[in-house]
Amino acid sequence: MIPRRLAAGRRSRRLPKKALLSVLAFCLPLGGACGGRQRAQPVRELRLVFATPPLTLDPQRHREDLTHMVLANFYEGLATFDGNLQIRPCLAVEWTNPSDTVWRFRLRQGVRFHDGTAFGAADVERTIERARRAEGTTVEADVRSIVEVRILDPLTVELVTDRARPLLLAKLARTPILPRSSSDAPITTPIGTGPYRFAGASPNLDWVSGLRFEGYWGPPPAYPAFRIEVADGEQRRLELVRQGADLATP
Repeated sequence: MIPRRLAAGRRSRRLPKKALLSVLAFCLPLGGACGGRQRAQPVRELRLVFATPPLTLDPQRHREDLTHMVLANFYEGLATFDGNLQIRPCLAVEWTNPSDTVWRFRLRQGVRFHDGTAFGAADVERTIERARRAEGTTVEADVRSIVEVRILDPLTVELVTDRARPLLLAKLARTPILPRSSSDAPITTPIGTGPYRFAGASPNLDWVSGLRFEGYWGPPPAYPAFRIEVADGEQRRLELVRQGADLATP
């Protein structure tokens, strides 16, 4: 995800790889992402330079951290991790366990996908169904352990597991919710509920861009747009930082 700390100014810099991954993995997208605090909004595009591209634009067809970081600006899960790695509500506002094998989620009202459709229980059902059954998906075993999805009403859903799964909520935090219209085919145009909507990418994903989603349910992200691009060689990435890129991996 895009780190908050860049909101303060235009200081270009390079971070050690481990530090960069930590920042991107656990900081919320700027001003958005599941109720993060709103901050002053820069008027320019945020530009990040990576050494390697994301593997895919399909959030269910990878288990790679950098890809997750990129797609987390377009997609959200039922829950999320905050900067202290504590699980917090996101598209679900609360959850309970009526039994050891049943998780009941009350979903957030007023959320819309980037195509304008309303978010609800049917989207959770389709997401889990696709994750468990579509060919080529690579989701956590705990998600595959869901044996039934029960829609109690448009904003209440129950997930039934094969046995007690205490880590299910953490796995669901890394399971982005897709629209109910999603097919089993690989996703090439992300449509999620996140603070940025997909604006384009090259065929080999050596650049990916997003625009602020004006219909986002939470505080707006700080930057109006972002662009992630890939540059071969540390020297080339350093040159791009000197030319105005905000952050680059070593």
